[in-house]
Amino acid sequence: MVGWSISAGLLSASGISGTISRGVCSKPEASDPDYTLVREEPLIVCLRWTSAFSVLLGACWFYTAPFSDSGTSSGSCWATESSGPPFYCNPWRSQPVNAPPSGGSMRIDRRGGPGMVLSLEQQDAVWERWRAGEPVRVIARAVCCNREAVRRLLAVTGGIRPAARSRAPLRLSLTEREEISRGLAAGDSARAIATRLRRSASSVSREIARNGGPTQYRAAAADRRAWENARRPKPCKLETHDDLRSIVQEKLMADWSPQQIAAWLRLTPASAQGVRISHEAIYRTLYISSRLSLPSTLKTHLRSGRGMRTSRKARRAGHGRGRLRNMVSIHDRPEQIETRTEVGHWEGDLVMGRRPSAVATLVERTTRIVRLVKLDGIKGPDVRAALVQNLRGMPKSLLRSITWDRGREMSEHEQLAHDLGIHVYFCDPRSPWQRGSNENTNRLLRQYLAKNADLYRFTQDELDQIANKINTRPRQVLDWLSSRERLRACRLA
Repeated sequence: MVGWSISAGLLSASGISGTISRGVCSKPEASDPDYTLVREEPLIVCLRWTSAFSVLLGACWFYTAPFSDSGTSSGSCWATESSGPPFYCNPWRSQPVNAPPSGGSMRIDRRGGPGMVLSLEQQDAVWERWRAGEPVRVIARAVCCNREAVRRLLAVTGGIRPAARSRAPLRLSLTEREEISRGLAAGDSARAIATRLRRSASSVSREIARNGGPTQYRAAAADRRAWENARRPKPCKLETHDDLRSIVQEKLMADWSPQQIAAWLRLTPASAQGVRISHEAIYRTLYISSRLSLPSTLKTHLRSGRGMRTSRKARRAGHGRGRLRNMVSIHDRPEQIETRTEVGHWEGDLVMGRRPSAVATLVERTTRIVRLVKLDGIKGPDVRAALVQNLRGMPKSLLRSITWDRGREMSEHEQLAHDLGIHVYFCDPRSPWQRGSNENTNRLLRQYLAKNADLYRFTQDELDQIANKINTRPRQVLDWLSSRERLRACRLA
């Protein structure tokens, strides 16, 4: 309606000016003998002035709408729902049900979205919900702000909540600085003021000297200056030790985790001249954008490949499973499998990529040796044929049993057990923790086998190379030995 009125008015404006210049208001020139007075019909003149009035009416409606009680603040008629695209608010209609209150403090900018500046209360709410595992869209809806504002707040520190600033108890407080200011105004000496405050005379004397002396000392200004000067960020070890930084960067390029790097530095102190670093310091250097010791591209070498830290409580959607026949329960396994005292008992599962591509993963319970099997399909016959072909050549001492979940890919488990001469056990429903070694390894493999990747493109040789990377890394569960080293030790024993 507004656009139609403005367009119609603009189109008629030139006609109005022409009417005035050529019509009843124009005067004949004396040098024009052929001049003839031209008059418009009254109806045409009325229509043109009506169009001009519509321009003024539309302009008044457009510029006065932001100041109405329609749920928007001054400067724009556009508002944004917390979980949807921008929508237009009619000032003569009621406010949307899910819109923020008109008297709230949330700022609506001219681009149609909530303000990008979050209050301290909103920031606290964002961090609490992020720690609880809520996604960004849910946090933005709950806090009544833009999603981009939440992302920016999290990205600055890499998803790690910065520690709240606090004043050390040994430092002077604002109350004590006010007492110093009143004592100076009364003409008291620094020693007399220090006696009343039960502080050292030198502390009070230095406080007065660093803030302009007795004549210019002001308590509020001195306290504000002390709070600002308390920011003294210490450079991390990766900034001051070039050798340590080179080692950490080299190990990250080799797909080592920060925890593996920190443990390896403790076991080999001569490699970095005795300098150690915690895995948390490496993570913070990678995640926090203000720390430039390590290139940001190294974050892609982490297991998850994420650019910021996320909560372990983040919700993950599950998927349904079919029913299998003649299954042997995990509770019927012999004791040596439970205690991990015998080599040759494996845990298996499928790592899914872009549907329907998948890779079969097998993890030995005692040594954590990993085997990856290329699949031509995820149906029961395809999985059985691939496992038989991959495992048939293994020694009997290294292949005794397999524990799997209740996926329909194991529909031919009885034939698989017959072909390989092993036992196949199945976990309880919705109990992946009963195959903990395999589940943890699948998380490591996600660094190479992404969920949205086509896993059919991997050849068996490429999968063997990925398994070799996992098997040659130091593992905390193996006292920082690699899986191959533990297998070699078990064979010698």
